[in-house]
Amino acid sequence: MGAPDEVAQRVELSGVTVRNVKWWHGVELNAVRTATVSECRFEGWIEAPTAGLWHGEAVQLDLPTAGTTWGGIADNTPSTDIRIIDNYCGPSQEYPGWGKLTGSHTGAAGAVHSDIWIERNLIENAKWDAIGPMNTSRVVIRDLTALIPFSRGSNQGR
Repeated sequence: MGAPDEVAQRVELSGVTVRNVKWWHGVELNAVRTATVSECRFEGWIEAPTAGLWHGEAVQLDLPTAGTTWGGIADNTPSTDIRIIDNYCGPSQEYPGWGKLTGSHTGAAGAVHSDIWIERNLIENAKWDAIGPMNTSRVVIRDLTALIPFSRGSNQGR
């Protein structure tokens, strides 16, 4: 989501199933103002063999930087007023769970995503974290269920 020359506004995704995505994101909210992702299922993610801990958001909050803009203006506009509500994020029958339900791994000086509401989501077997709100302010997280085994990665033994 997100237009390269202007900010996308009033975006709604509801009841969508995204399954077995290879390397990238299920939904990319790039420079978006006011969006709701609700009652969606994000099932199965194929990890990039060379990516690190910063990768694999089912719902990615992004901003158009010189490195993330495929066309249009790289003006570092962050996303704001985003609702991620009543979603499932986990494995499919064929592939393991996502890196995380939502977050960002892109940053620019002075560009901060804001007013993010994450409520009543179920996250199973996330590869890294349940949520990764990098460069994000005013985040509300309520009624989140994260089922992440401690036998993987850097969380081992904690």
